[in-house]
Amino acid sequence: MRDTARILHVLRCLQEKTDEQHPLSIKQILDHLSEQHGITANRRTIANDILTLIGCGYDVVTVRSTQNLYFIGDRHFELPELKLLIDAAQASKFLTTKRSKALIDKLLTLASPHQAINLKNFLYLSLL
Repeated sequence: MRDTARILHVLRCLQEKTDEQHPLSIKQILDHLSEQHGITANRRTIANDILTLIGCGYDVVTVRSTQNLYFIGDRHFELPELKLLIDAAQASKFLTTKRSKALIDKLLTLASPHQAINLKNFLYLSLL
């Protein structure tokens, strides 16, 4: 596998699976790459990939400990902003229920899975 594809998979893993409360270790990233994409790498390679992402301007935050943990710090939208957009989609009178649900589903992809679950708790029952 080419290095660029692996780095993109590392980035996607961090974007889709992490937030401040749910960082991942390099071992967890390695496990994800192996299980989901069949990519084998070593700890040093993933650490270098993370440094490359940081060098390219991605806000990958490192929690220093015996086993460093990583998460994406800066997302396109903060949680309160996503909540506001979801509320607007729910309250919209010109969107059908189906279109509103589709828009909300798209907005939820901008949050981590854990944050998306919290956002879903505020949805009206008719949209679930």
